[in-house]
Amino acid sequence: MYIPHKQDSVEKDIALINSMAYKNCIDKNDIMRVLNCSEKTAERRLKKIGLIHTKNHIINLLKDYENGLTAQDLALKYNCSEVNVNAIAKRHNFSRPIDWLNTVKANYYYFDKIDNECKAYILGFIAADGYVGNNEIKIGLSFVDFEILEKIKICLESNAEIKTYTQICTLNNKVSKFCSLSFANHYMINSLRSLGFTKNKTNDFAFPNIPKELYLHFLRGYFDGDGSMSMYRPNDGYIRYSASICGTESFLNSVKEYFKNEYSIKFNTNLYKRFETENCCYSLCLTGKNNVITFLNLLYKNSSIHLDRKYSKYLSFK
Repeated sequence: MYIPHKQDSVEKDIALINSMAYKNCIDKNDIMRVLNCSEKTAERRLKKIGLIHTKNHIINLLKDYENGLTAQDLALKYNCSEVNVNAIAKRHNFSRPIDWLNTVKANYYYFDKIDNECKAYILGFIAADGYVGNNEIKIGLSFVDFEILEKIKICLESNAEIKTYTQICTLNNKVSKFCSLSFANHYMINSLRSLGFTKNKTNDFAFPNIPKELYLHFLRGYFDGDGSMSMYRPNDGYIRYSASICGTESFLNSVKEYFKNEYSIKFNTNLYKRFETENCCYSLCLTGKNNVITFLNLLYKNSSIHLDRKYSKYLSFK
């Protein structure tokens, strides 16, 4: 049973409870468990701090509410009515994020569990060519690859518009056409954050924790975004085969070890640093006809989602 604390111990308890609370809400059962105290003592601590006893499932509902889930989605998730969802939010003075009225729809639970080929592939593509900001998820590409955005849009069950725009290169005044697909939803952003997609993923991205049987689909998505393959004939008449992947040092080392351990494919020993910046823009290279074709077969053979341009190039290597 809980033994009364001295003043300094009480203050420590209060600091601990505050750290556990979400906004002004906390489940008193959590206080009883952590402090090993009675229900009355937990209630006294709540009153002293000014927090509201709120069941954990209600707290989770309020978190999802703030993250932008619709009342309809919340009602399904928590087995209650939409009226109850809105009443709970109003009673606790919770408000929506700025983007909650966004008319762009999508399956925002999509990345909660990476359990199929398409999810793993799109995760890899976002890792390579996507941006996960505080308020937006965006994939931007050259217009020639418009088709992959359409595929991703279908997988995400989205009505988002694929936007097109042009940019002028300041070095040669060449006009290039681009396309982009973007979402604004905090729930999906948080799901991606839990998989390692920080705002600064260009510098610190590491291999995400996903099922091993989906690694190749994830890596195909990444390779479609930040990989290249070539087959060329120099002056000696022999055809040279090569493939390369760009990324952070830690990510590329994980890729290298995976293919070495699982398939006996040996990438070049050293990573090539493309630019003098900290931990980004490294390149991992693979050479040799057998190595390259085996690697590409692992990525593309029997795949149901891929970048058509690279898939066609892969077929020309066979």
